Amino acid sequence: MCCVHGKSQITFIVNSDAKNSYHLLKKKIIDITTSTNTSQNIFTNYVPNYEESNLIYYLDTTSKELKDFFISIRPMIQYKYQKNFNILVPTSSFIITNNMTKKNLKFNDDLVQKIKESFKYIIISYSKYQHNIEIVETIKVICNSIGIRYQLNEYSDLKELEKIKNQKSNEIILKVTYKDFPHYSSMLLQLLNKISDSNKAIKYWLNNDILELEDYINNSINYIPIFQGEQLYYKNNSAKYWRYNKNGYLQKS
Repeated sequence: MCCVHGKSQITFIVNSDAKNSYHLLKKKIIDITTSTNTSQNIFTNYVPNYEESNLIYYLDTTSKELKDFFISIRPMIQYKYQKNFNILVPTSSFIITNNMTKKNLKFNDDLVQKIKESFKYIIISYSKYQHNIEIVETIKVICNSIGIRYQLNEYSDLKELEKIKNQKSNEIILKVTYKDFPHYSSMLLQLLNKISDSNKAIKYWLNNDILELEDYINNSINYIPIFQGEQLYYKNNSAKYWRYNKNGYLQKS
């Protein structure tokens, strides 16, 4: 949350309880909230502000079994998340914007059984950030419904999460990245060092074969894109000229 004082001074207030943002805003202790999911029932008398975001939320694993399983339940994660929170935008691609996945809400029994046979439990690692917590809560509900055991590893921030060097074979990590610029090549440049044959990917890029490039990336890395970011925030009239850009930076419009 932020207090905007005149033209030169901005004060940031760290608030661990997102629901408390409304009370801070109402008392004019803050002028503008950060991105929040607590919208419909909390922020009465405030008009929501929506902004696009370059953030992409994805799952990272070293296991082909876990990759196949989480791809199979990705539509369920997206459906259940949107049903409860409806902020992030479902995607199945790093390359194609707003690439909605098909609403296949049935479990693949063979994949579920394979996970149960391969792993005593799975580890879900994530940073303690509002959207991450809610995505993980959604994954927990799905795992509980089919009897897959899990262990949660919560990290205080993204930097702590990035320190994981020896990722376990039964571990799935929820990560966040962002596009440096709007074109799909921004994500390609980030992923090149993860792709087995980067020259092949560059060839697809130069030929503008976007669908071929997307398929090749999805088959070459164990990353599973699940959501694109969208920012929802509230503000008082004192901050009417302030907004967040696509990278989440506060700026004066």
